[in-house]
Amino acid sequence: MYTARRFHTLTAGMLGCLLFVGQGLFAQLNIVNGGNTGTSGTGWSISGDVLTVSGNASIDADVILNHLNNTGSLTVDVPFLAGTEKSITISENIAYTGSNARTLTFKAANNITVATGVNITSTNAALNLVLRSAVSGGVSPDYGRVVLNAPVINTNGGHFWAGGGITDGNFNGLTVGTVFARTFVDNQAGLELVGGSITTKGGSISLRGESNEGITDNTSGINRGVYIANSSISSEAGSINIEGIVKGRYFIGSGTELDSNPGNVSISSTSGAIAISGTGQDQAGTGNSYRSALFMFQTSATTIAVSSTSGDITLTGTASFNSTVNDKDGINLRANLSNGLKIVSSSGIISLYGSNTRESDSQYSNSIRFNAAANVANAIQIGRDGLSAYSGNILIQGNSIYQRQNQAGAGSIAVKSSGTLTIEPQGTSFSNMRAGDLGTLTFDDDWDFGTGLSAFTVGKA
Repeated sequence: MYTARRFHTLTAGMLGCLLFVGQGLFAQLNIVNGGNTGTSGTGWSISGDVLTVSGNASIDADVILNHLNNTGSLTVDVPFLAGTEKSITISENIAYTGSNARTLTFKAANNITVATGVNITSTNAALNLVLRSAVSGGVSPDYGRVVLNAPVINTNGGHFWAGGGITDGNFNGLTVGTVFARTFVDNQAGLELVGGSITTKGGSISLRGESNEGITDNTSGINRGVYIANSSISSEAGSINIEGIVKGRYFIGSGTELDSNPGNVSISSTSGAIAISGTGQDQAGTGNSYRSALFMFQTSATTIAVSSTSGDITLTGTASFNSTVNDKDGINLRANLSNGLKIVSSSGIISLYGSNTRESDSQYSNSIRFNAAANVANAIQIGRDGLSAYSGNILIQGNSIYQRQNQAGAGSIAVKSSGTLTIEPQGTSFSNMRAGDLGTLTFDDDWDFGTGLSAFTVGKA
């Protein structure tokens, strides 16, 4: 487990500064309008296809665009220095207009932040984009978040990868990290996308984030590995993979969380596969509120939609929480209005895999929780979206399945297809089938399975 935690993340008011905070020294690369231009400047220089930052530096986006347009791909490298936070903030639009496919890599010892409203786009050719944080090798300071504040990212056919790690990995031919963007601080996400959009038009997408608050800090935080709110992600034929981990001590935690407050969340493809996973752990004696490995939280008058045309959709929540708090789940699907939360396709296979090592703790600790909070039809929809036909197969797998509310109305949970539906345990048999505060799940009229299923299986032979 990573143990370095005395350094703190740069806030917006610190940008462009070199200063001491506690025992931590900060060095920052800012990409800003009016910064240095050319091929070298204060604290930086370009050699070959690598822009290396040696100190506190401020460069103009034209430095990057001139290289991409006239030379080739570019890696912007802010290398690790023991005892010093070295991060990147992108505060100016980067609009590539060249006709040749390029790769733009940002590689930071610590954090990478795309400032509010900044666009990174390509118009004519594909632009692969890599945001690689936490390139420290486990030596303090070894955190490194990726923060995307309401950006517009359009790679025009290029791939997009965001995560962390010093060891080189491969993602569709791109050199990337092998682990997660990560934070050791309360009330942060290892990777967050809030109020923005990511569009690749055929390129694949990978987002990986971890929150690890350790075992000695306070227990008041809301911590997430990956946090996506009020945003859209679209890949068309490209695949989408989102992975989050939460560990340590905290009050509320999610490995991966999709949150529709204050705006809609949309994750979509055409033929590309979509995989969203979360892993949740904690330390005994932590704060006493809820935690989920994978949490999809639809609130207010907004929606969450994970959708494809023919691509498979897989949701995975792996919970191994030590805490004995009541509410903890592998997958938690919560919706508050009709058509609020959708996991839908036209023909792709839809699979939900939930697990929970502490499902025997209480009525509220389960592998998969269906939380249709409002007394309305179609609050949670899986398979058919209510408008177009769906012919794929649906699998819901978990040892304990929980229906949180017993509603007076009907059909708050809709699972419909002309293909097959299987609800089965991960092991040989269900450990718990629960509903409400004390009841047993009976698949009553709160569930709407439609009339078109070709086969319906509950349990295992």
